[in-house]
Amino acid sequence: MKFLLLKFNQNSLQKISVFDNNQQYYLIKQIFYKQIVFKQRRKKMLIFAYLDTIFEKISAEVGIADDLIKVVFTWLACIPLGFIHGFLKDHFLRNMYSLLTGLFLSYMCIKENMYVTLATSICTYILTSMLQKKSPIPVFIMTFTVLVSLHIHRFIYDPMGWKMDGTTSLMLIICKNIYFSTYVADGRISKIPNLLEYLGYVYFYPSAIIGPAFNFNIYSDFIQLRDHYANIPLKEKTIAVLKHLGLAIANIIGMQKIYPHFSIEIVDQDWFINGNFFIQVLSINLLGVVLRFKYFTAWKLAQAGMNASGITYSGKDFNKIQCMGDRFEIEPNPRLKTEMWNTSVQVWLKDCVYDKVLPKFGQNKSLLITFVISALWHGVHPIYYFTFLHWAIMNDVSKFFYRARSKFSWLKGPLRYVVFWFLGNTAVCYMGIGVVLLDWTKALNFYKSMYFIPTFIQVFLYVFFLTTKWGSAREKKEVSAISQKETSSPSKKKD
Repeated sequence: MKFLLLKFNQNSLQKISVFDNNQQYYLIKQIFYKQIVFKQRRKKMLIFAYLDTIFEKISAEVGIADDLIKVVFTWLACIPLGFIHGFLKDHFLRNMYSLLTGLFLSYMCIKENMYVTLATSICTYILTSMLQKKSPIPVFIMTFTVLVSLHIHRFIYDPMGWKMDGTTSLMLIICKNIYFSTYVADGRISKIPNLLEYLGYVYFYPSAIIGPAFNFNIYSDFIQLRDHYANIPLKEKTIAVLKHLGLAIANIIGMQKIYPHFSIEIVDQDWFINGNFFIQVLSINLLGVVLRFKYFTAWKLAQAGMNASGITYSGKDFNKIQCMGDRFEIEPNPRLKTEMWNTSVQVWLKDCVYDKVLPKFGQNKSLLITFVISALWHGVHPIYYFTFLHWAIMNDVSKFFYRARSKFSWLKGPLRYVVFWFLGNTAVCYMGIGVVLLDWTKALNFYKSMYFIPTFIQVFLYVFFLTTKWGSAREKKEVSAISQKETSSPSKKKD
């Protein structure tokens, strides 16, 4: 039975070929059908179709995925958009400028996936308006149900992919959703804003795609030009923008020059697998620095856009909202390093998760719960849960070491700093490389090649400090002595 294949055009049907195979006919027909639908959609969104064509051409020229090029373009576009925003003084116009530019950039980057973030945000607004003080848990369940569903879909159909499919954008959007419901419940937002102002906050253009996250009150003060936002110094703002733009360029250069010669693939090479443990430790410390180039590039570009808008101005500097801590690479304490990594999300986790469960569960359990939520927020890949549990143990161990710091007084000056920096950085890189590998088998092989030695050391130290309380007794005495002095000092002043 022969089948006639027809190709649809705008004005006519043209005979193009005859096939004997039924399967071929339906396959090719489906391809043409998709072309028709694609053309129809392109007509509806001509500006986005035009931009897509440009990004696809650039992608073909430079060999970088077009979705990544779109995100970089968005970061760079937010710099002039931010300076323009500074000249708008009407509160309504400032909010609408934020909302419309944010929606435009979001649709450009993630297309129809933006509807998911929009629907989730509107549902958050409705739930919060209706339930108010009882809204945080329903909002948390609703937003994380949507997010985890997308994570599961990605894990099934694109487990090792890094393409911008809307999941990454939603991750930061739900941070704002949960911020909003939490602040309403706490009374930190005294009056629920109108829907447009709320959506302006959610889609604030420098943070609409992949953050950073921040609470609604900061946005409201910024839009209303309250307090220090009434007079944002243009010169200092420009310097702050150029500083982070320059740091982004420096990280791009490092990524281009070093990464091709020393990449994540080294952990699969024979010299690493069969090398001695000390060589492996030195290698992962260097590899950790190299791998962080791309993250620092992203955060510095995002920070430049945030600074250009002026929302990061604190009245003294432009550090009110930070994507990452500037001292990350030189900080010896792993716990403080953690706080400096993706800083806005760390603040969100502390404000909306850790502080909320702390009164009921205590420090250790609350920290564990926070890391589990953080792992779930990142995705459903099994390696996240292994490494984030590990990270919780590492944070506790670093606190134990801090409390017992007097026991290490024999380590003096620069030597003390170098030893603790090396140990802390090794622990961070050891776990971070597993996250970058993402694949459970590859990550497990990496840890096996190091015989899980850093894991065993940290678990041993955790159990040792927890059972012996070594060094913590003196710390408690010092704290109580300080508190006694503080309570007695007012009376002395009165006398």
